Amino acid sequence: MENDLISVLIPAYNVQKYLGRCLRSVLKQTYQNLEIIVVDDGSVDNTYQIAKQYADSDSRIVLLQKVNEKNVAKTRNFLLDHCHGQYCVWVDSDDCIKANYVEKLYQALITNHADLSVCRFAIRAVRFPVFSPWRKTTRTYENDEMVPQLIYKAGLVLWNKMFRVDLINNDEPLRFDPKYCYGEDLLFNLGYLKRCQKMVCINAKLYCYSWRAGSEVHKKFSENNVNLINKLLELSETETNLVARDAIRGWAAFSCCGSVYLANKRRYPEIIARMRHFADIYRDYLYKNRLAKKLFKCILWIGLKTWCRPKKQTQIQKQ
Repeated sequence: MENDLISVLIPAYNVQKYLGRCLRSVLKQTYQNLEIIVVDDGSVDNTYQIAKQYADSDSRIVLLQKVNEKNVAKTRNFLLDHCHGQYCVWVDSDDCIKANYVEKLYQALITNHADLSVCRFAIRAVRFPVFSPWRKTTRTYENDEMVPQLIYKAGLVLWNKMFRVDLINNDEPLRFDPKYCYGEDLLFNLGYLKRCQKMVCINAKLYCYSWRAGSEVHKKFSENNVNLINKLLELSETETNLVARDAIRGWAAFSCCGSVYLANKRRYPEIIARMRHFADIYRDYLYKNRLAKKLFKCILWIGLKTWCRPKKQTQIQKQ
């Protein structure tokens, strides 16, 4: 059952407090045939030294270094360029995984002849459920079912999924676009689904995500937020699958709403006006999607009634 080599991809930057816990959880995996690739992305603390201690004690750990380019997409591409497994998973260096994380994802993928396997996850410091559980232990999705499931149920992230490396590194390798350093995981996942025939979801919390105020996803509003929304809107215009298109537009509306909340604190009047406009015209794509969690719909509804409500002098009329 362990003939296939599975790569565990771990980008690490200034995580000396958390890296040891992360690597210990990876080394305890019940699936042993692993290639554990850790890239120190130009850390200025003891991240590299800690990683080297673990690498010296276990030959499965491949420790790499690169100059920090302040671009997470380039770091992820660097990891993919050095990946030799038949399958791969991503683990953030400040998180940890259950002992059967790799085994369960691998079994689900192989047993169901799927191209992508997904598990549930727990979030440290957040007590309410962000994503609803699947009703059955294992469920499979194909064709136009996959994108809505990914966006509204499975999660937009990389780290609760197992990918087929041959689909990533085919004749036209799939890579992260360096222009997008926020939401790059969502864009990569959407690109990967274009190459998939089947996705399988298992109802087990196998990944533990640590909510840290200083992590990349929790930074303040910037041009990166605008770039992601523009890209989502562009993808929705070119998407020929109407179910996938509607799911992307619904999430774009939600993203616009959230970005307006952040942007209001820094005063970007022109950007705010456009994002309010798109949140308004695309809101029904989220409201009418049966997979969208009520929490998302509630946040969007409140946002449109409060912080997203246009002022009379800046309101943009619907086209």
